[in-house]
Amino acid sequence: MKKKLIIYSLLVCSTFILASCGPESTIGGGTDNTSTFVDSRTDAFTVVSGEMTMEGFVPDGDEVNFKSLYEAANYLFDNCDNGSYVKKLGDTTNTILFQKRGSESSISGATTDQFWYYANGTTVNGYSAYFANNYELFNSENVSVIMASTDNLKQYYQPYGLIAGEGHSETTASWNHTPLLDTAIRYNPIAFSGMRSITYNFDLSEAKIRPSYNETQKAVPMITLSSTDSYNWSNQGIYMDTDTGDWYYLYGETQADSKFLEYDTEEVILGSTWNAETQEYTPNGDVRMTLNYVFSEESETWSNDLIIEVTYNNGDVKTFNKNYEYSAMNGRGTPRANIALDLISSDEDYDETSFSPDFMCGSYFKNIVITEAKGTVPEGLTDDEYQGDTDMQGVPGTTYDLTTNDLGSDIDMEIILDHYDAITFHEDATNGDVFDIDYTPVISEATRTAEVLEAEELIGQIKDTDTAESASVILASQAYNALDAVSQKLVRYIDGYTQLEEALER
Repeated sequence: MKKKLIIYSLLVCSTFILASCGPESTIGGGTDNTSTFVDSRTDAFTVVSGEMTMEGFVPDGDEVNFKSLYEAANYLFDNCDNGSYVKKLGDTTNTILFQKRGSESSISGATTDQFWYYANGTTVNGYSAYFANNYELFNSENVSVIMASTDNLKQYYQPYGLIAGEGHSETTASWNHTPLLDTAIRYNPIAFSGMRSITYNFDLSEAKIRPSYNETQKAVPMITLSSTDSYNWSNQGIYMDTDTGDWYYLYGETQADSKFLEYDTEEVILGSTWNAETQEYTPNGDVRMTLNYVFSEESETWSNDLIIEVTYNNGDVKTFNKNYEYSAMNGRGTPRANIALDLISSDEDYDETSFSPDFMCGSYFKNIVITEAKGTVPEGLTDDEYQGDTDMQGVPGTTYDLTTNDLGSDIDMEIILDHYDAITFHEDATNGDVFDIDYTPVISEATRTAEVLEAEELIGQIKDTDTAESASVILASQAYNALDAVSQKLVRYIDGYTQLEEALER
């Protein structure tokens, strides 16, 4: 059960190009799943292609079926003309779930930025052009977004939720989001906390991981600890290659509109076991990671030391020490933890920013168990030495609990559920903070929300002779005005219910 909580263009430079079968693991044993990985999804969506004529949109008879709405939308945008659309398989009403359009008010013309909003799976509950702060729309709701830009579909801010203490703000700053990681759980203490060391323990041996069924989009589970200051995130951690189940080291920089990550493919840190029956991996051990800010007196530079301690299922323990230096690092940024299920291109010729992430690709990273999370402000640290934009919020010499057990302390902890629709927080868990990230398809029965359908039914009853004083217009106005702005635009521009507007002008 989900806990209801308080609640651009993108540039990417990623060196992550994975082979179809990674190196054989010497730790726990990686497994090539390619011979047993079977897509059990069924076709659920149809792309209807055609072109605009003087009489309107005319289908050309070519229809292609897909298992995922997002895969259908990507195909349509890349291969079809304006006016072409996606509908539910077998829908004789031809209700539009996604359409290639020039703009908000016109099907024809060059494409401008547009956004489609989907509630509870695939119910369209909104459509609009860009507007300021649209990334704050539908927070803490089960809503996902498809963005169409000038040249292609692409990643965008997804509605988010917050786990936080009483009195905490219901929103978080835009630079705390990472759209290019698609879905992420981010432990985010207050800025300028004074903490220079954090430790997290992940019981990965309890996790279940399924690869992506999408042949062009690979799902990458990753766990990182980061030093941050303002917009800059310096990340270190581990990721899994879902072709083999092996975990490796990664490091690099992320911001809201960029991702520069280096993915090691040489040293296996942890292996996994593949279960052909359940179509999922289970990692062969647990991981404890500690990030320390380190200052070099000799070079007068800051760097991060990451300690990765792995306890394997057979009882062996191995430690990996990784140092990372970046020019923007300093000793004042609060370190954070991040768990993500990132959707990337599986083809080096298919750029990550040129498609909509497939949130119905079937992949998941479930039962992510965090049994320990703590951060320490160094003994004797002063504000003069720390040089934060504000005084330290934490107390020198204090170690803070960063789990959901203690959300109201000095460091004002929040956990960001970035792309809330794909995340479940297990509030009833007793063995730590437990989360799922899940791209299993959810296909709604309804193509529109009940509120939109009610408004459209009433608008459809308006006669050509009705005016603003007519009872039908008054009733329709009440239902229409109760909708949010993006639902109103769906009614007018996509579904074509303009009778209300015309009656009010008579």
